[in-house]
Amino acid sequence: MSTGSPQELLARLDTASFTETMLPDGSAVLLDVDSHRVLTLSATASFLVGELRRGAATDEALAAALTAHYDVDEETALRDVRVFLAALDGALPPVRA
Repeated sequence: MSTGSPQELLARLDTASFTETMLPDGSAVLLDVDSHRVLTLSATASFLVGELRRGAATDEALAAALTAHYDVDEETALRDVRVFLAALDGALPPVRA
């Protein structure tokens, strides 16, 4: 589903001009100060971005983190991770040349 690896998506996220604000409920708001685009992350999506930043490099590693943190089975976690990564891929600005 995703066009890049989780770490490639993290690199795109980190090289964009995003300012991140964590909210008390665990969700986050990302503002791309160059394009004035706003991305909102649910608490689960914010958790996954945190796992990416802590070094989770595969869909399976992210799914394992989900199953350890939330009450979800492996199959559902892996499916949800892949949906999240595809959505993140579509929401991020393209890589600048």
